[in-house]
This record gives sequence, structure tokens and C-alpha cells, in this order.
Amino acid sequence: MTRAKKILATTTLTIAAVLPVTSQASDATITIEGNIAASTCTIKGNGGTENFTVMLPQVSIKSFTKAGDTAGRTSFKLILSDCPTNQTVRFRLAPNAMFNSETGALKNELGAGNAEMVEVAIFDELTGRQLRNDETQSPDQLTVRKIQNNQAEFDLYAQYVARGPVSPGAVKVTTVYMLTYY
Repeated sequence: MTRAKKILATTTLTIAAVLPVTSQASDATITIEGNIAASTCTIKGNGGTENFTVMLPQVSIKSFTKAGDTAGRTSFKLILSDCPTNQTVRFRLAPNAMFNSETGALKNELGAGNAEMVEVAIFDELTGRQLRNDETQSPDQLTVRKIQNNQAEFDLYAQYVARGPVSPGAVKVTTVYMLTYY
């Protein structure tokens, strides 16, 4: 064997030795199943339609002496009727840009010239848990109701929450909510 052929053979063996050994797995199957409901529930928020407004009361800035102080607690309901039987429904807030990941509350979207250093938090009346619109809540912290007699009800409340020294002015927050039936 010539010297060039020996070098080529040695190089080929060296490359083959350092390359990973590949193998091929056998074929496998993924099965995906689901269920399409005949209908979902009719939704009435705060006595109206599924899109609704909750009016927090006017409060004095004297209600807030430090970060974390709350005021203006206002209850509201989300009533579901004409629901499919034998199901459970989960209520959650959808993530949005006005969500404060530190406090779990919604920032005032009105900006400069309106109330500053104040947010609005939403809570489940039944559990007392704050509803966050992010992925930090574990499934056992989510707001869930069993559908009974083709209906379910979520009793909730919203309130102002100070982030620091609050300035006077208007407050407005908006969020989307999602209902999941299972």
C-alpha cells in the first residue's frame, strides 16, 4: 500500500471512529382525541352580556398610605346558564401587556395625567385568591366551578391596589377572560 493510501485509510478510520453512531427507532403512533360540545353556556357578566364593565367607587388618595393598601372593593358576578350537564368550567384571565407580573394586578391603562401608582386586582370571592392573568398559577389555584342544574356562577371582586404614593385621577383596566369546559 502506498503512503498516500495508508494516510487516507488511517484518516478514514479516525473520522469514522469519532462520528456518532446513529440508529433508527421503530415507527410509533400518536393518537389525539377530543370532544366537541353541542354548545357552551350562555354568559351574563354583572347582569348584562359576556362583555361588561365593573364600576369601582371613587375613593380618596388618603385610603392609600403605603404600597399594598387596597380600597374600593366591588363585587360582581359571572353567571353561566344553559350549560352542558356533568361538566366543570374553569375561569381565568388572559395574559396581556397591562399585567404587572410582580403584583398580579392590572396596570392603569390611561397613562399620564390620570391616577398613578395604582392598579386593579381581581379576586375569587369563594377562595379569596387573586386571579392573575399569567401562567404563574398552578391548576389547584385556578377558579373552577362544577356545572349544576345546567348553570354555574363565579362570584368575584375587584379593588384598587396601591403600588406606592397614589396620585388622583381616572383608572381604567381591561382584560379578557377565558372559560374552559371539561
